[in-house]
Amino acid sequence: MTIFLYITSNNQLTRLVYQVLSRSGKCIPEKGWVFDNGTVVKIKRNGDGSITVEMIHPIAVSDAVRFVSLKDFNDAFKGKVVFNIPLNSVVFLIRHGHAGHNERTASIEEAHDAHLTEKGIEQAVKAGQAIRADPDVASGEHELFIYCSDLLRTMQTAKNVSDQLPEEIQPKFVTVLIQAREYSRPIGGEHYWEDGDLCIQIAMDPFLPIEELRVLASGKTDDEIWRMVIENLPKNDPIRNWAECIKEIDGFQIDWTRYIDVLTKGTAEEKTFGQIASETSFLDVIIENAMKCERLSTSARLLETESDD
Repeated sequence: MTIFLYITSNNQLTRLVYQVLSRSGKCIPEKGWVFDNGTVVKIKRNGDGSITVEMIHPIAVSDAVRFVSLKDFNDAFKGKVVFNIPLNSVVFLIRHGHAGHNERTASIEEAHDAHLTEKGIEQAVKAGQAIRADPDVASGEHELFIYCSDLLRTMQTAKNVSDQLPEEIQPKFVTVLIQAREYSRPIGGEHYWEDGDLCIQIAMDPFLPIEELRVLASGKTDDEIWRMVIENLPKNDPIRNWAECIKEIDGFQIDWTRYIDVLTKGTAEEKTFGQIASETSFLDVIIENAMKCERLSTSARLLETESDD
């Protein structure tokens, strides 16, 4: 079995599950969903070909008014779900743990690409423990891949989640995906999730001037918009400042190769950062990764069969 772990942020996770609901012909929640820090969503193709999408952690959210509950989430995904992954693949989606920017009293400096707090580390550990206890992880032999965004809080969550997994499948590195990055919107503002929505490429570009970002936050002051942006502005620049770019966390390697390749190719095609980051949705990248691994696995099995012959 191939297991995929994706650590991302609330807005990107919300966009992904809304897209799955929409593609499955299901209703988008009238009250916009916000996910608790450390939430784990599991996606699996069952033996009968059906797809299960379910929240497996936490059992009880930390704030029942603010965060979508396990019951409400799982009720929304009852019935037929459209999601094209191979039979032998399981996907876990994780919202990063509580970080400095989640503190309402945090300064601009503290909010900028913030570290996990002690609370956030605990949430990441519990998320990892929930994944380890899952029946599809606890039994059998697995190949495991783990991905995160370009923000430190997702890298640290990846490390803490990984540490909880069985030693024999613990990944030695996490792959950074530009498509997994958080995007900017005001608290309580509209979730941008539909393919083709131009606001997505604006929201996913942390390098735009305030003037171009005002469309995301009508009625907000420039200071409020800047605060919204600085929380999701990466400190790492693997192309222009590789020497200062984070490359590991306590021996856990941060692999920027794919991020650099996508960004370099897009820049050569004269696309903006936002266009590059949003050109392929996070959902479709997840599907492509699973299908690619299945093709490679099938090719390997065919080679083994030919070798035996």
